[in-house]
Amino acid sequence: MTNVRILVVTGVFLALALAAPAAAVTAPVLRVRTFKPFAVAGAGFKPFEHVTVTLDRKWARHVLAGPTGAFRATFRGIVISRCDGYSATALGSKGSHAALNVHALACASTNPG
Repeated sequence: MTNVRILVVTGVFLALALAAPAAAVTAPVLRVRTFKPFAVAGAGFKPFEHVTVTLDRKWARHVLAGPTGAFRATFRGIVISRCDGYSATALGSKGSHAALNVHALACASTNPG
C-alpha cells in the first residue's frame, strides 16, 4: 500500500511540474518589425484581445490579437527614422499592456551645410 501511495504522489507532482511551464504567463511585449512601412509586433497579450496601438501619441491602430496573443500593427504613410526617438504603446481590452520607448540616436546629419 505504501508503494502505491508513493507512486500516486510522485505522479501528481510530476504532472504538476510538467503543467507549470505550459501555464506560465509571459509579460506582454512590443517590438519594431519594420521601418518601411513602420510596423510593430506584440506578443504575450491575451488570446483574441482587442488592442489599441498608439504611435507617438498621434496615430492609433486597432488590431485583434490571435490565439497565441500575438499581433502586428502597421502604420502606412508614417515615416519614422531610426535616428528619431519614438514611442509606442499597446493597450488591450482585457487589461494587457506594453510600451516601447526609443531615444533618438546620434546619427550623422543629412544636412550638407
